[in-house]
Amino acid sequence: MLTIKAVTVVLAAVLAGITAETASPASTHSVASWQMEGVLETASGKGLIPGIRQIQTQNRQALADATKRCNPQKRWARRQFKNGAGMVLWKYSLQVYYCVRNGRVTYFRYIRWAEVNSVTPFVEWKPWEFMGHTGENVMRGLSRRSVWTQGHFQVCLVANVLLCNNQYPQLSITVNGDGTWGAWTKG
Repeated sequence: MLTIKAVTVVLAAVLAGITAETASPASTHSVASWQMEGVLETASGKGLIPGIRQIQTQNRQALADATKRCNPQKRWARRQFKNGAGMVLWKYSLQVYYCVRNGRVTYFRYIRWAEVNSVTPFVEWKPWEFMGHTGENVMRGLSRRSVWTQGHFQVCLVANVLLCNNQYPQLSITVNGDGTWGAWTKG
C-alpha cells in the first residue's frame, strides 16, 4: 500500500522531470539509475532573447556600451528543459551584441544566465538548482568572434545528495565580419 509520503516523492519526481529505472539503495550518488523524463529544446534567433527582462541591468549596460560605438546587432541562443507535462523547468541563455565594419568584428559583448522555474503555481518550489557556469571560452579575431558557455543544473530527490540528475547545457554563438552568424546548443 502506498503511503502519502511515497506518493509525494513520486509526484515530486514527475514534476521535476525525472523517473526511476532501477533505484540502487547501496549508492548515494546514483545518476545512472535515474533519467530525465521530458524534452530538451533548442532555440536561437536575431534580436533580444525572449524573457531578457530578468537581466535588465546587464542588458541596458551592454546596449549602452555598444551604441556608443556602433549600431549593435543582437543574437541569442537558449537551451531549456520541459517536464512531461510541458512545464519549463529551467532555461540556459546566451545573448550576444556585436558590430561589424569593413569585414571586421569591431565590437563584441555577451551575457549568459540561467533561470529555474517553480513547478507549482501557488507555492514556490524549484526542484532543479543552477549550480553555476562550469565553462567558458571566448575566441577573438579580427574577422570572427565566438563565445561558448556551459552551465550545470541539478535535481535530487533527497537533500541534494541522493539520486541526483545533472545536466550540462552548452551554448555557442559565432559572428563573422561579413555579418553572418551561427549558433549551436547541446547537453
